[in-house]
Parts: sequence; C-alpha cells; structure tokens
Amino acid sequence: MKRFWLTFALFLLFFTHPAFADVTLQAKALLQGAYDTPSGLMRDDLRSKGYLPPTQPYNFPPFNYAGSETASATLLAVTGDKAVVDWVLLDVRDNTSHDLLARKAVMVQRDGTLLDPQTGNNTLTVTGIDAGTYSVSIHHRNHLGAVVDAVALSAATPLLNFSAKEPLPAGDVDANAKLISSGPSNDVTILLGYILTEPQNSQQSANYRLNGYFNTDLNLDGVTVYAGPNNDLNLLQSNVLLHPNNHSFSMNFIVEGAKLSHALPLHALTANELLAAALAELANKKAIPPLLTALYGTTAIAYAPGHNTQLLEIDPWVENVLPILSGTEGNTLALAGNTASARYAAFGVPPTDLFAAGQSLAFEAPFGRLLAWLLAGEPLDSAVLTTRQTVALSMTAAGSRSKLKTWLAQQYPTWAIVECNSVASLASCYSTAALVVTDGGSNTASDAFAVKQVLIDSMAAGKPVLYLHTEGWGVDEVSIAVASLMRFSLPYGGNWWADDVANWVNVNAMQSADWDKHGLAGIETVLNHFKAGDYTQTGLDTTFYPGANKVRAVMTALDERKINLFQTGESRLYRLLALLGDRYRQAVKFPMDKDATNATVFLKALFADHAVYNYRAINPAQPDMGNFSRSDFSHITPVTKTVTLTSRQNFRAAGVYALPGQTVTVTRKDNSATTTTIFVNSLRAGSTHEFETNGYKRPKWLQSAAIPLLSGETIAFTSPYGGALQIAFNANDQPVEFVFENVGEHPFWDGSEDNASFTAKLAKGDYDWAEFVTPAFEIHSTLDKMRQSASDTRWGGTLEGFAAATMRYTHNFPHVLAGFKGPGIDVVPEIHDFAAAKGFSIDNLDLVKHMNADQATCGYGCSGNPYDAYWAFDPIGHGDIHELGHGLEKSRFRLDGWNYHASTNPYSYYSKTQYFNTTGGEPECQSLPFKEAFDALQASVGQADPVAYLKTNYWDAVIDNWSRGVSMTLQMMMLAEDQGKLADGWHLLARLHILEREFNRALASDVLWDSKKVSLGFASFTRTEAAALASNDWMVIASAQVTALDYRDYLTMWGITFSAKAAAQVASFNYAVAPRAFFISSPQGYCKGEGFDGEQLPVDGGQVWPLATQKVRLMGNSFR
Repeated sequence: MKRFWLTFALFLLFFTHPAFADVTLQAKALLQGAYDTPSGLMRDDLRSKGYLPPTQPYNFPPFNYAGSETASATLLAVTGDKAVVDWVLLDVRDNTSHDLLARKAVMVQRDGTLLDPQTGNNTLTVTGIDAGTYSVSIHHRNHLGAVVDAVALSAATPLLNFSAKEPLPAGDVDANAKLISSGPSNDVTILLGYILTEPQNSQQSANYRLNGYFNTDLNLDGVTVYAGPNNDLNLLQSNVLLHPNNHSFSMNFIVEGAKLSHALPLHALTANELLAAALAELANKKAIPPLLTALYGTTAIAYAPGHNTQLLEIDPWVENVLPILSGTEGNTLALAGNTASARYAAFGVPPTDLFAAGQSLAFEAPFGRLLAWLLAGEPLDSAVLTTRQTVALSMTAAGSRSKLKTWLAQQYPTWAIVECNSVASLASCYSTAALVVTDGGSNTASDAFAVKQVLIDSMAAGKPVLYLHTEGWGVDEVSIAVASLMRFSLPYGGNWWADDVANWVNVNAMQSADWDKHGLAGIETVLNHFKAGDYTQTGLDTTFYPGANKVRAVMTALDERKINLFQTGESRLYRLLALLGDRYRQAVKFPMDKDATNATVFLKALFADHAVYNYRAINPAQPDMGNFSRSDFSHITPVTKTVTLTSRQNFRAAGVYALPGQTVTVTRKDNSATTTTIFVNSLRAGSTHEFETNGYKRPKWLQSAAIPLLSGETIAFTSPYGGALQIAFNANDQPVEFVFENVGEHPFWDGSEDNASFTAKLAKGDYDWAEFVTPAFEIHSTLDKMRQSASDTRWGGTLEGFAAATMRYTHNFPHVLAGFKGPGIDVVPEIHDFAAAKGFSIDNLDLVKHMNADQATCGYGCSGNPYDAYWAFDPIGHGDIHELGHGLEKSRFRLDGWNYHASTNPYSYYSKTQYFNTTGGEPECQSLPFKEAFDALQASVGQADPVAYLKTNYWDAVIDNWSRGVSMTLQMMMLAEDQGKLADGWHLLARLHILEREFNRALASDVLWDSKKVSLGFASFTRTEAAALASNDWMVIASAQVTALDYRDYLTMWGITFSAKAAAQVASFNYAVAPRAFFISSPQGYCKGEGFDGEQLPVDGGQVWPLATQKVRLMGNSFR
C-alpha cells in the first residue's frame, strides 16, 4: 500500500478527547466491487490471495488516520461467510456541525457485518463518546462512503445498515468522495496512469494486469485491469451512466458520496517522476545497441548505395526496429527489427549488387554478421554461417537474384538455395528454409496481400526474413505491403536526391549523429533544463525549440495517423512525454510574461502546448486556458448529434463543440467521393503572442491536428482544450453525414431554423465561442464579439439579414471585383462579356472563407483563410474586407515604388460603394488624398522634369504611399467610365484580374504563349520577356487592353515611367488617348459616387482644387 501513496504528501491528523463514556454499535455495509448478487455475499479475493494488509491502510492522505488497528493471522485465516473482505473507516461526528469526534478502522466480512479486528467481535465500541445523537459515516478507499444522521448512540445501539438500499458504489479511485468518469479530476485518468507508470509494465501497455492491494482495484479481486475481461473501469462507468439522477446518461455526470472531513485530493504521478522516467528512457535509447557493436566492433563504416536506391523511414514511436546503416544526411539505408517470434532486416538496395560492382566491399563482413544474427539471434555467433543452411529466395529482379546467389555461393558454399518463384507456393517453399530472402517476389499489385500474409505466417513460425529492395527509388504495392509489415515506409524519390551514404569512423559516431538528426538530442536538452530549473529566455533556438518541435511533430503525426500509443503499448518515451505535458498543463497559470515569469515555468507551459496528443481516451482538461475559454463545462450535458452537410473546400464548421478533457467519437456515415478530416478549432498558432509583454494569455496550439475519417469509420479523440469542431474536404458539392458523440452544442447559426437556439445560447453564455456560417463565409468568434456582430441593426434586425449581408458584401462584391465566377458571385455582363470576347477563362471560386474574431496573428487584423482580428466581424467592415483583399490583390497591379497596401483596399471600397448604392447607408470609406494628388500634378506642369518632380515631391515624399497609389487607381477607373469605355469604372480591376490570370496561364509554355499573346495584348514580347516584365510595363499595356484606352500620356502625367517597347506595344493598338483629367472627390466621397459622376478638372497647371480642404483621415495602420 505504501507504493500507492508514494507521490502524496503525508499529513497526520491526531484527535484528542476528554474522558467520556463509551458507546457501542453494530453496523453492516456491502462493497459493490466485491459483491456477488446471486449469493448475497462479497468475495474475499484480497484475503485469499494474501493481499489484504494486517494493519489498517488509512494512515495516508486523504484519510490521515493515525490508528494502530491490526488484524491477527488467525482472523485473516478465517474462511466462509465470516471471512474478512477489506478494511473500512467508521466515523462518528457531531450531528449538527459534523465535526469529527471519533474514528475507528474496522473490517467488513463477506456478509457485510463490520468486525472489530482487535476483539474479533461484531459489536464495535467507540470510546470517548457520551450517549447521544450523532452522525455516523463509513468510508472506503475506493468506494463512495455513506452517512446516517441522527443516530442515537448508547451502550445498546441498534444495527446500522449503510447498504440498506444498495452496496456502496465502486469507482472513487482518488478517494475524493466523487465518481468522475470524464472531465477534470476524473478517476479513469488515475487508474490508467497508475497502470502505465507501473515499473514492471515496461511496455506501458494499457492491458497490463497490476496485481496487489491498490486503490485502482475497484472490484477488489486483487488485480487492477483497465481494459479486457474483469476490468475495473466498467464498474466506475456504469455507476456514472446508470445513476438514477443521470437522466441523459452522460459520461460527464458526477456521482457524489459522503464527504470525508479533512480530505486532501490525490494526485497522479508527479511531474518530477515523469521527467526522471523520460530521461531514463532517453538514456536507454542513447546507448549503443548490442547488435550494432556486434556488427561493426570498432571499425569504420563505409557504405554507398547510390542515388537510384530506396531509403527506409522508421516512425519515431516504432520500437524494436533499429537503423543499422545511417547516412551522413540522417537517412536510414538499412535496418533490423524483431517481432515476438522472428528477426528481420531490410535494405534499400541489395548489398550484393554493390559487392558485385566492387563497391562498399568494407560492408561485406558486417553483412555476413547480420546474416548470422538473422539465423541465430544474439549473442551474435558467426559460427552459424559455417553450418549448412537453406535459404528461400524469392526475387523478381533477375540481375539482383543472380548476384546474390553468386555471393552466397562464394561466401557459404555449404548453403542450399531454394528459389520460390510462384506466389501461390510461397508458403510451402518458405517452410523448408532457415532464412527467407525476398524483394517481395512479385511486381503484381494484386499479389500484395498474399505476399504479406505469407511473410506474416512465416515470421510467426520463427522464420527470419531479409528484404532487399530492387526497384531503384520506386515502389509498388508489394514493396509497400512488405514495408508496412516490417514497420517502415518507402519515401517518394528514395535516395535519388539525397544520394546519402554511410561514412563513419566508428559505430559511436554513427549513433551520435543519428541521435542528433532524429531530434532526441534536442528533447534531452529540454528535459535536462527542466530538471535543473535553469532555463533563460536566451538561446531558445538551440536549447528549447529543436526538442519541443520534435515532440510536437511526433504528437501531430500520431494524431494524423490515428495511433493511440496507450492502446498499442508502443514508445514508452513518447507516452512519458505526453504524460509530462499533461502534468505541466495542469500547473499552467495565465497570463505569463517572457521577462517577468520564471523562464523554466514559462517554458514548461510552452512545452505542454507542444506536447498535446489528442488521439487517446484520457487527456485531462487544462484547468487554466486563459482568454481562450473556461475549462469547467460541468453545466453542459453532452449529446449525440448527426450532422449532414454539403462538402465545400477547404473546411466547414460542424456545429458541435468538443468539451475539454472529454472523448469525442465521430462516425462517418456517407460514401461520397471526398476525403474528410476532423479538427478542433480554427485558430492560428500565431494569434497567441507568447513573447509579447504579458502576451502568453492562452495555449499556443489551440487548433488540433486534422484526423482523417474514412467512410464508415469511427474515430475517438480527446482535446485538453476543447473547441468548435471543423470538417475539412478535398472536393466540393458532396453530401456528407457524421455522427458526433459526447459533444456540446455552442451557439451556432446555419439558417433560420437556428434563430431561436442561437439567440438563446448567445444570451445564456454557456460557451465562450460562437459560430455563424453562410454558404461561402463562416465566422468563428468569441462570445462577446459575436454578440456585437449579431446585434447590428443595419441588417434589418434579423439573423437572416445578417447572413444575407455577409454573402452580399463580404463574399459577392469582393470576388466580383477580383474577376471570379462561382456560387454566390454575381455575373456582371461588362466583366464576363469582356472575357468571352477575348477568349479568356473566368476562374471559378468555390470555397468557404473564414474569419476568427478573436486575436490577430499580426497587427490588429491579419490576412489568410481564416483571417483573424481583434475586432467583431462586420459585413462591410473595412478591416474584414481588407484582409480578404490580401488574398485577392496582385503584385502586378502595384506600380514601381508603391507600398503593398496600395492594391489591397479597392475590394473594401467597392463593397462599401455597393452598400451605399443599395441602402443609402453611410459607407465609412477610408479617406484618400485626392487634393494632395491634384495639387502635386498641377505643380508638376511646367517643371523641367515633371516625372522627377513627382517622384521627389509626391511618390517618395512619404514613406508609406499606399493611399497615393490607390488614389491613382481609382482615378483611372473614373477616367474609363467618363470616356465611355466602361459603364462602371470599378470593373477595370475585374478585367485586369481576368487578364492577369490568363497571362499567367499562357506563360506555362511557348506554345501557349504564342497562341495567347495577341489576345492578351503582348504580341511583341517573347514568353521570356513577358515573364520578366516590370509592373509599370505590364500595367500600361494591360490597362489599355481592358479599357481600349491609351494610358501612356495619362500615366506620364502621374510621373509613371515605362519602357519604349511597352509604349510601342500600346501604340500598336491605336486606342483613343486618355485625357489629362482629374476627377473631383472629397476624401471619402468616391464611395458615394463622387468622381465617378464625371466632375473633373484638366491637369494644366492652372487649376485650383474646388472643394474645401478636408484632412485626410486614415483608418489605422494595422489594416491599411
């Protein structure tokens, strides 16, 4: 029992009482774990197996009982109905205050009668208590207690039956008077953790059977079993699910029993113990494996397979597979492994091919010793090579087969070689051999299963197997099948590009380099710093990130590959690292500051972020998640929900919420032709600014790995953070259906049917996140920001109006201006007819775009899909459409010297213009410097060098000239409309987009370019010249093509230069010359049609700006 309490602090509680008279009582209690319903008796397995301690076991937290009760050997030897089952604690308390007055450790017999172990009597004497009315309770180390109030105690107390209704419920592993199956402080985690960290459970298997007297043994049979027959978990979970008050059968329901005064919570294995175990495991891995020493001794290693060969990739968590030849670039060239019954080895090319060519001859001796290991195992004894052996040879590559046979005959003349050339007869052919050598034995894809199965059977029978890859750097279905059996993979391209070689002075050098290349050195560095507690915030690129990033990469791969190490029993190291991350996660307190917070504390939290591993059943919720979310969802009853939707790239919100620390099960029910992956949260890691002042406000990697889900498949995972679930697709317009189990339902709107629930949930605030989705745009928002967005009265006061505005102004108009077609995008004849006349394609846009209304990855808003921002979403918000604009703008639209934001904002202005035209509402466009531009242009007239004047006094006069660039673009639009070349000048940009995409497609080949260059307007340019065109040259030609206007003189007026060849190209079009005109608009009036109405002045050097001076008002640097 001492081992169970190894990690807990010892608090002893002593009670002293004045002299009072004694009282007596008799009592009965049944323990569910041991109770046998048919007989009405409890099992006495603990006693019969010798596990029941002779001394009371409650002298440790949370009980802290200091009594010295013992049971005699005679008592423990009693069998039959009166045999003892276990120890229990009996408490006598004040009936009003419930202060503890007396405590006694007693034993319970099979029939439930309590027994005083000191006297052997069923009448229990409680000393120091006067006759009176008391509260009496019973407690057990892993069953819920029970209490009976208002008991009249005297010298002749009647029988108290603590199990009058039912036995005391089992499952309270941590003795906190609660049965918790899921969520924070759950008993399942402790039970599993105890099994996994048992020193004798060297494989850390969840199926390990732990014998002895432990609190985790819920059925009191002397064996702790997590999974499988007679497991202890079923008792706990059934008590939770079937509790009469658990009306929804929720795994989150908490069953509460009689509380124990002075109880202290139990904790799982400490972080320091997990840290020590992980370091010990690393030390084991760092040691030179005996096989490598046996193969190479102290000699140099030289092996050069050549570039037309394969590499062998071993997943980091795979055990019992060892690189035996590592290249200097870190690639595995050969490996050895073993199963429970057989040994095997694999090479990316037959070494005998190299030997036959006089290459890598230094490896001949190690190769021979490897054959000895395959035949006889360890300790390696080369004498086996001199005895007669039969080799089964199954190789399709005739040349390699011949070279191998020749080499074997030369080296081991007594050996017999049996050729196995028929897949149908492989089993019988292999059965006579001492060693199987194969390259798969077939190139036919349909043979893959049969080849693999024969090898499985042969290895199960103890046959060693040597796999020699003979397809160069290529692969086929058979080689993939063999590789999967031997637990490695064959990467695309193999060794073709790396051309890796093994060239080491000795095996120590190879092992050391391998250790470093595979990231274990970085992990060791991190753990050593944690052990020493000596981290600083300097040098983290060498002292922290290599190891942390390796851990994150492995945990992400495990999630994406759907591997639960705690079920497979693989990789003790990465299981320990996952548990260490769990442990550190429990201690995190936000916010933290990189300077003010102790560096080791800070980096333990960041390590916990990197070590998140979701594809497992038990993953405790992080208690403090900062400004991301609450962690306590005990007010939520999880549900099962079927979600049907139509696939849209790249992802869509599922409309359900993963609760932190609770396992989500997802089943895909459809057979549609799209891949699907499931992930939690849409938040980008960059939106957590851990190194800003007090910026570490929440976990870093809130978006989980994406877990693939096949048709008909079920997956289960647990996030420590929880969050809104998302589904990603690789194809559009496919009907899909999923069943989500054990999930929450946060505020989610996907149509009018959600109006009532969405509104009610927003108001109630049970979640900290809400989602609002339309067919083409989805908003993932913090609760407060969504409340702000959804309450905007401009959209008619309805959620449908808000959705329509989002589709119209956020989705439709920006993509109209970007020259796209697709669902929800208007077909504008002036745009589409232009494309048709020119023979240009209009690209189809059919994907969902997203916004995270939360924190920005950069600035105050940051582009991407999703883009993220600190503000609440607004369908015509400048920041929102600005960030979308970053995904639409093209660098060719920015002239030489323009700031990159000069091409970002027209999409926002266009939507705002359309809003004004539709509603008359204030568009709130950015202020632009039209007057400053006009004054500069007028001043340049008559200058000796107007272009130089404008460059110095206008374009380069401000560091950030984005507003000057976009002002000129708008003036070009106004001019095209004024000249009758466009009915709506804004469409100039849409046409430019279409032409630019067609231009890029044409650059793919000379043939394409020659077929398209005339219609594009670049007939005088070769493909090479066109690809190298400066933006000024491209724009002077393209703007002419999309408007049938010659902008050369107009651009010169603005001080824009271009090449003579570009000018000649435009001259060849013979288009009307664009006049030197400037269109009059107030700083924000262009969004209300000013300037587009044709009001203009000539740029002649003598005009004066006609409007009253208005200060240019910009709208913040963060999203210009």
